[in-house]
Amino acid sequence: MSNEYLASGPIRLKELLEAGVRTGLGADGAAGHQVDLFQIMRQAVYVQRLARLDPQASNAQDAFWLATRGGAEMLGIDAGQLSEGKLADMALVNLDQAHLSPCFDVVASLVYCASGRDVTTTIVNGQVIYENGESQCVSKQEVVAKAREHCTALITRLGVVKPAGLMPA
Repeated sequence: MSNEYLASGPIRLKELLEAGVRTGLGADGAAGHQVDLFQIMRQAVYVQRLARLDPQASNAQDAFWLATRGGAEMLGIDAGQLSEGKLADMALVNLDQAHLSPCFDVVASLVYCASGRDVTTTIVNGQVIYENGESQCVSKQEVVAKAREHCTALITRLGVVKPAGLMPA
């Protein structure tokens, strides 16, 4: 999505993969204003199809692999799949929702229909860190308050005029 936002062009994914370049999907937020990995997977498929004018250029399985195993391999992390000896990193998604039903292909439903709001539980290295809409590690209110505080201080220090009504004083 960063490439779309910055108009820097689509990544030449097929060529990178054929050349053996470790490739993955991730969220940087700053350039794409998006951190929902489900939306990023969806966009990755659509961008590759559009760039090549080929509906077969990419699919849900490709995007899911890039966001899981591909990303882990790219970063040298022993994760990205559920198997003995790998890090237990996973997100559990509630598939029992109208927009994810009927679910004939779990990967396709996740890539094309799900969003981060559908995640019920997140487990990192075997530890539950998010469950039932709440972080198990930090206070959401404290994080948001601290982010506003730091953002306001940065805007003030830089002398940026903030748009009226967007951030509390």
